Parts: sequence; structure tokens; C-alpha cells
Amino acid sequence: ASPSLARDLPNTARRLTGRWEYSLDFRNERVITLRPDGRIDGLDVPATWSIRSGRLVLRWCEGTATDQTRSVRCFVAADARWFVGRSAGGAIIRGVRVER
Repeated sequence: ASPSLARDLPNTARRLTGRWEYSLDFRNERVITLRPDGRIDGLDVPATWSIRSGRLVLRWCEGTATDQTRSVRCFVAADARWFVGRSAGGAIIRGVRVER
């Protein structure tokens, strides 16, 4: 990563922690929390988040085997108020910041 990107990643991660209105294909809306420790609260399955190459990466397990782990890389708006990505199956993953 470039020096400026490496410098900005911790700030991006800090800006993303908190509550988000999350939806899958614009349905099944729920509020999730991106925790500072990298875990996600509010989903029905264990899930984590991280920043990789400037993108928000969401990971969750769809079963007990490690080959059932799924991930989605999401674009994050410059103001960190929304994110969007697409799953391998084509579903749109979307998050909008819940005002604090």
C-alpha cells in the first residue's frame, strides 16, 4: 500500500465502527454493529469485518466447515456514511450509517 493509504487505513477502520442499517438485495433490513475488535453484531451467524486494500471486507460463516465461509468486498463512500458490495451470488450488500 502507498504510505498515504497505509496511514489512512486505521482512520478508515475507526470511522466504520458503529451502527449500520444493513440490507441484502434491499430487503431484510436490520441494524448491525461493526465492533472495534473486528466482530459484527446483529447478524444471525458469526461474522467479522476488516479493511483490505481500501475496501471493507465482510466475512461470515454459513456452516461449521471452513469452506462455508463467505466474504464480500465493499466500496466505502469517502464520507464513510455508506458501503456497497456484491456477493459471489450477485446479491447486493448495502450499509447506511445509523446516526449516533
